[in-house]
Amino acid sequence: MSVVPDTMQFDKADGVLGLGPKSGNYEPFFYTMYREKKIRDPVFSVYLNRDRNSDRGGNIMLGFVDPKHIHKTIYPNKTIIQDTIVYLNADTAEYWQFNVDKMIYTKDPKHVYTFCKNGCKAIADTSTNEINGPKVDVDAIHEIIDAKLQNGRYVVNCDAINQMPKLDIYLAGQAFRLGGKQYIMKESNKTSTTCVSAFVPDDTMGPNTWIFGGAFLAQYYSIYNIEDKTIGFVRAA
Repeated sequence: MSVVPDTMQFDKADGVLGLGPKSGNYEPFFYTMYREKKIRDPVFSVYLNRDRNSDRGGNIMLGFVDPKHIHKTIYPNKTIIQDTIVYLNADTAEYWQFNVDKMIYTKDPKHVYTFCKNGCKAIADTSTNEINGPKVDVDAIHEIIDAKLQNGRYVVNCDAINQMPKLDIYLAGQAFRLGGKQYIMKESNKTSTTCVSAFVPDDTMGPNTWIFGGAFLAQYYSIYNIEDKTIGFVRAA
């Protein structure tokens, strides 16, 4: 990049890097890199850092998976076990799209809510911090977490974030959990802090499709294989 777009002159980002799948006659730069053997393996991986106190926004690894971004458990006997990457077949006709088995919200043992009951689709999208989903489902989620519409966005009581119910997203039979700290975004100015729901009602992709942005992708390190057409997810470190 030789020129910073006017719209980004005052942003931390200097531009947008496209890593979508190959479509028609258009070949994204990553595909070109692999075809020209500039990288060894047909994979790239994305680590997002949502720590507001850090200047590091994350990184993109071209051609490899970085083990330091994969969560590990250290046991008392000093055994170290790395979490297993779950790989999913991807529909790469237009997006990095994959199947979701179901989504379960557990408020308490007597109040368990299931969304995407018969399976649904999701798109991995690093360009947004939100989780977009069918309006009927997102409206129900906002009722569960007691979010109120305010100036076009749904907000919650900041003091309640740690008590928010857990959301388990099932991919290939395994649960990927998000808590309130992951799906509630804190926005602060000099005088106040507002806690905004990451869930956004959005029917533009169809009645059965979700978009998983930073609220999900910051919690789970994502790996994209352009040759096998798979997406891998694992808890981020």
